[in-house]
Amino acid sequence: MENYAGTNVIDFAASHGMFRNPEYRFEVSSRKIVPAADAIDYLKIYYPYLDVDQIDSVFGNALYPSRFYGGRSYDLEHSLTERQIATLGEHGKGVSLTLTGHHFDEEVFRANRHFLASHHSRGNAIVCTNDELARRIREEFPDYLLKASLIKHLNTLEKVERALTLYDRVVIPMDKNDDDAFLESLPEKHRIVLFANANCAYNCPARTCYAAISQVHWGNEYTKSCSKKWIPRPEVGHTFFDVDKLAGMGFHHFKMVPTNSSQADMFLRSRVVKMPLQSELPEPAVTLHSFPKCGRTWLRTLLAHYFNHRFSLHVPVDMQTLFTIIPNDHGGLKGREHYQFAHIADMPLLLASHAVEAACNDGDILLLRSIPDVVVSDYFQQQKLGVKEGDMDRFIDADNGSLMRYCRYLNRWAEQGAWKRMHLITYEGLHRDTSGELARLLKHLNIPVESAYVEAAVNDSSFEQMRKAEKVAGHAGMPKTGDNPEMMKVRKGKVGGYSDYLSASQVDRMQVIAQNLLSDEAKAMLLRCGLNPALIGDATKAEQSTCS
Repeated sequence: MENYAGTNVIDFAASHGMFRNPEYRFEVSSRKIVPAADAIDYLKIYYPYLDVDQIDSVFGNALYPSRFYGGRSYDLEHSLTERQIATLGEHGKGVSLTLTGHHFDEEVFRANRHFLASHHSRGNAIVCTNDELARRIREEFPDYLLKASLIKHLNTLEKVERALTLYDRVVIPMDKNDDDAFLESLPEKHRIVLFANANCAYNCPARTCYAAISQVHWGNEYTKSCSKKWIPRPEVGHTFFDVDKLAGMGFHHFKMVPTNSSQADMFLRSRVVKMPLQSELPEPAVTLHSFPKCGRTWLRTLLAHYFNHRFSLHVPVDMQTLFTIIPNDHGGLKGREHYQFAHIADMPLLLASHAVEAACNDGDILLLRSIPDVVVSDYFQQQKLGVKEGDMDRFIDADNGSLMRYCRYLNRWAEQGAWKRMHLITYEGLHRDTSGELARLLKHLNIPVESAYVEAAVNDSSFEQMRKAEKVAGHAGMPKTGDNPEMMKVRKGKVGGYSDYLSASQVDRMQVIAQNLLSDEAKAMLLRCGLNPALIGDATKAEQSTCS
């Protein structure tokens, strides 16, 4: 990367007034937005140095989990919701969808047609890196404004002129903002977009992360990452450019990204409001009921991968996109308002619930797991979430610890034989015969069982694959885990792993508490599924019993 020593970099604190020139038009990043935030509030909080009327559009990804996204990894918590996009439109502002991945595939394009059609209107734009995707969008969705992404690295006059034959506008890499001779040479400056500020990409000589994000979204082997580890460079922080000088050259279209501000983050979150559920969603086919740490993420991932294959969704399934396929039964970040596949008539809407008092319909699914493994797994989850219950002994004895809450949960589903009207699955059963349990569940849901897709879903949902996906994409709404494997959502993937953490005396104490708390009907339910015989009695019967 050529280095022009910050020729056009300014001291923002002394010069921020220049950005409010009404002749300058801006498109700004949505990377800090949260689902329940008002879109206009977001613009005012993160771009206070602009007048809102100067902002023509907001760029980022929508909730739909497209493989075509690039630039930044898909992040459910910072995606534009349908309500936010509508609010922007009501205020005369478009959305620029950052479909800046490196790859194109015709089947993926067909799967994305509904998504592309839903935002196809004048004022909205598509930002592309792949020219074939740009051409296909031009053919089928001509009302979109097409923009060539900075990822194309249009750093020569020849590259820019070539891009202008296909795209309506082209975005110039921010490091070229310091090359006055290059900027002066560019034709049709009204079709050129420059960055008015920048973060790490300005000073990055490699930008390998962009290729890595495309690899992740397409399920390819992850071979690239941030280049800081092997190409040292000075830290320049958040950089602003001299927009008055750039405008003097003839440029009036600028892109902006938000600064990293914890104060702005907190202020935006303090203003969020509860969003109503989508009224146009189909009725859920069934609800998947489970207590926390019973293996719901694994079962949901298995189903999501099967749906991905069976219904040709062509989306990356990870712990960000998972909730757009099988959402929770309540509102919120992972809730049903984020469901994205109502347009596929044959694909059932499944909801997932941890609620103790959730409504139960005949045919719902109940997922169970042995009591000691649930307690240990939830102990680590609570530690990750910052809930301090002391050591394991205190967690076992606490009224709000997992042991007592899980026993009460089991009693609830055992009441009046509710569990006998449900499809029961155990975490242990999934381990013994993952393909068989998945196939039986699909039959219960009246979804055609295709053995090749079952095996693909099982392979895609292996412990190793899920752990890799969590390391790369994280888990929506959960704090980052760092390098501590105990803090990961996909922690052990082991039956009987509690024995690595609990002493004999702790197991004995759990047995006494469980015996006292569990109803006879709950004990019968557990015995029927072969769970935790050491805690509930007859081991011989338990080993011979299976869930139906």
